Amino acid sequence: MSKLVECVPNFSEGRRPEVYEAIAAAVSARAAEGVRLIDTAPDPDHNRTVVTFVGPPAAAAEAAFDACAVATRLIDMERHQGDHPRIGATDVVPFIPVRGLEMAECVALARDLGRRIAGELGVPVYLYEEAALRPERRSLPEIRKGQYEGLKLAIATDPARAPDYGPPRLHPTAGATVVGARWPLIAFNVNLTTPDLSVARDIARTIRESSGGLPCLRAIGVFLAERNQAQVSMNLVNFRVTPIQTAFEAVRSEAEKRGVGVAGSEIIGLVPAEALAQAAAHFLKVEGFRPAQMLENYLSPPGSASTPADQALAEATAGLSRDDLLRWLGDASKLWLAHDGLWFRAVEKASDLEEAILRDGEAMVAWTVIEAKRVMERLGLAPGGGLPALETALRARLYALLNRQEIRREGDRLIFTMLTCRVQDARNRQGLPPFPCREVGLLEYAGFARTIDPGLEVICRHCPPGDLPPGAWCSWEFHLRQH
Repeated sequence: MSKLVECVPNFSEGRRPEVYEAIAAAVSARAAEGVRLIDTAPDPDHNRTVVTFVGPPAAAAEAAFDACAVATRLIDMERHQGDHPRIGATDVVPFIPVRGLEMAECVALARDLGRRIAGELGVPVYLYEEAALRPERRSLPEIRKGQYEGLKLAIATDPARAPDYGPPRLHPTAGATVVGARWPLIAFNVNLTTPDLSVARDIARTIRESSGGLPCLRAIGVFLAERNQAQVSMNLVNFRVTPIQTAFEAVRSEAEKRGVGVAGSEIIGLVPAEALAQAAAHFLKVEGFRPAQMLENYLSPPGSASTPADQALAEATAGLSRDDLLRWLGDASKLWLAHDGLWFRAVEKASDLEEAILRDGEAMVAWTVIEAKRVMERLGLAPGGGLPALETALRARLYALLNRQEIRREGDRLIFTMLTCRVQDARNRQGLPPFPCREVGLLEYAGFARTIDPGLEVICRHCPPGDLPPGAWCSWEFHLRQH
């Protein structure tokens, strides 16, 4: 299957149809090259339009540049007013991998587009998220600090605010642009039954991650003049960590504490069906709901898998019942573990136990990173998700199909305990001492955790050859480095 990338540029115009329609038309003009305009969402209160399209990488990048060129020509930031933070006519252009595309390819697209916008349109460009050239610029709010008006002076006088591409001065009418690559997010807003902007801002401050609130959630308070309502405007950076229903309930709870109700909510742009299904199951109190119950999951045309390996897997498992599929997965997992064990014994036989453990550790260092990246891609986990993302990923590891495990939180720490272990259980049945896996385990869990979030650290609580936890084989503690 061909590669597909999603692009969701945000433009600082939501009140003049002739402008945002011209921008959308520039995207549609690339339809013959495979670009598909999916959505155009103008917001007059924010004075902002979000355009969503997908296409082959090269064609999508061309469409993004064409849209930026139209915005540069038609939008004057000197006259712009709106409630949403912004620094330019084309405020932000993110690329998101959709099918058959690695994040590194999206990063390359973003950086190439950034250079072109700066070189051909004369608009200074900042790179953010995965495309950032400086760690402090991964955060979009950090780049937007001071907004267009504040950046005017800062870009020319503060070296820390100099753009990644282009001269250290704003375009006279188009300002600056942020370009990047990121994982999918959901733009979700909740409208309040009050015009008091301070209430929305206070709620946003309470629930957002940067203030110690919900992980993977960004929030601000804005005023909707047309509705005479305050709004909590949110970005859910990873809906599997903080889903829509959790964000909604948090806003509703905080609003009730302040004597305010919820008037309604809205989703800007596209949203994964899984996220809406989760929210529906929550509010309908559906017990034991699984995404596998969604009819649409079974309606993909034959041959729609993204790689030959995916297609082979789809064909091999076509028509299997849930029980058959579970047995199939169980057999595949056990066969993998048997191969791993036989490899280890072969090295031990050819050399000795110490050499086998050394080689096992070398292999584990590489393998655990590969597994973590595959789990993140499968679950849509963005890097830097902290302990919530790690907990989700640990439950999705191959070992979770083979062994019983327990995961619990103790304050700001995550405790992972292996209750059963097929390797150790087999040795126990044979009357052999436990395998001394502490050193290899440290390499394995450290590599896995730091791939999920570079700030994560691991401590071995119990593991052979040391003492064993009660009723288990090993126990590990994870925490963020600042702790």
